[in-house]
Amino acid sequence: MDESQRFSFLNFLNLCVEDGGSPYAEEFCDAMEQYCYENDIEPAIPLNLVNRRTAKLVRNGSKGEYVEF
Repeated sequence: MDESQRFSFLNFLNLCVEDGGSPYAEEFCDAMEQYCYENDIEPAIPLNLVNRRTAKLVRNGSKGEYVEF
């Protein structure tokens, strides 16, 4: 994904359902985060910028593990 695609996708994930956003944005982010964690890769988009999530996990800088934010 290039930078503009990432930005557009983040905007889509932040849209509320009433404005055309997905009702599964949080589940998608959780699944993507889990997949990246299990495979030791960085997510293609910064998931901590998705406002619609109730629980946010971010990488801990020292060990590279995910911690609740």
